[in-house]
Amino acid sequence: MPSVEGIVPMEGIIQTKVVLDSQICFLTVQSKNEHGVRVVHIKPTFLMSNLTGDALFCAPLSVVKIQRRVNADKLEYIPQDIGMDDSSATPLLYWQIIGEQPTLFDGMQHVALCTSETEWSVPLNLEDLRNVDEDKRSSVFMDKKSADCGVRGLRMGNVALLLTTHHRDGQVFFVVSKNDAPAIMIHNCLAVPVRYGQSMRNYGNLEESYLKSSLC
Repeated sequence: MPSVEGIVPMEGIIQTKVVLDSQICFLTVQSKNEHGVRVVHIKPTFLMSNLTGDALFCAPLSVVKIQRRVNADKLEYIPQDIGMDDSSATPLLYWQIIGEQPTLFDGMQHVALCTSETEWSVPLNLEDLRNVDEDKRSSVFMDKKSADCGVRGLRMGNVALLLTTHHRDGQVFFVVSKNDAPAIMIHNCLAVPVRYGQSMRNYGNLEESYLKSSLC
């Protein structure tokens, strides 16, 4: 249903935002008529479910056009704790603004993830999910703070997670689970550390950091 920002239709769903100094709130407003009474529901547009079985932290980023290059490794994230209850979803209400203050364009949604045992992942560019109808499936990799023994006694230096998106009635649900079958696994059998990088699309001048690992 066509709508003007700030105008809620008698029946239907709109998405709006509230811009703060350094954060932006994405909201979904649903209006319907129930027995002659107009009922309006205000909900967070984005929510995340943690199916990993471990403590999970998320840094939601809204990346607007940037005039200078920003190193993602040097960003000071504002983490949100994602509960381990697989029957509920945690609202991602506040998104950290990277770049200029939003005007007509609210930015591309990025998320970075970490656990208590890993470093932060590379920020994952999910584009503007409010204007994307199809669900997405993405892999997320995080360096472990200390490597442990994995397959055949080889030391595992990172954790692989799977992030999927699901659109329902104007809301977007992120579901994070363990990725037991990643597309690639690298075992360093050399006597020296090896660094490897993950290529990813970015927006503006956000410089995606490399995913680094040292395996013995």
